Amino acid sequence: ANSAAQSDHIAIRALVDRYSDAVNQRDWAAYRDTWDDDGVWVLGAPVSRTEQGINAIMTEVRRAVEGMSLFIQMPHAFTLLTLEGDRATARVTLNEIGKIDHVNPNLLNGAKGINIFAIYTDSLKKGDDGRWRFVERNYAVKLFSTVPPEGEIF
Repeated sequence: ANSAAQSDHIAIRALVDRYSDAVNQRDWAAYRDTWDDDGVWVLGAPVSRTEQGINAIMTEVRRAVEGMSLFIQMPHAFTLLTLEGDRATARVTLNEIGKIDHVNPNLLNGAKGINIFAIYTDSLKKGDDGRWRFVERNYAVKLFSTVPPEGEIF
């Protein structure tokens, strides 16, 4: 692979990691910067909703994550599927765990937590500033459990 393609591959993988880190740190400015302003977030079952535009995406991610006393997203396998100029597609396998406790007991119909295995299929675009951002993220849940992780939160 040529060095430009290698550089883009590394930058896209770094974007995926920055996305998860921003969610885990609840750093909403960093999270916002991972998305194109016209981004589309497609959340499959059991959530089954689509958020269009950065403001709708920000509202939903904050509602979901800030409703939990603990939320950790762990990206695992990353595959760059296509890379053509300033456009790319990728796939990310991830695990998410969360505890709901007292923060928002109505978040998941009274469930106390989550353990999710899911796959993101992504469309990405390199902006005029040379930075890659998500244009669309399609979230497909493979396993959804409302059993909270055991242990004490620190």
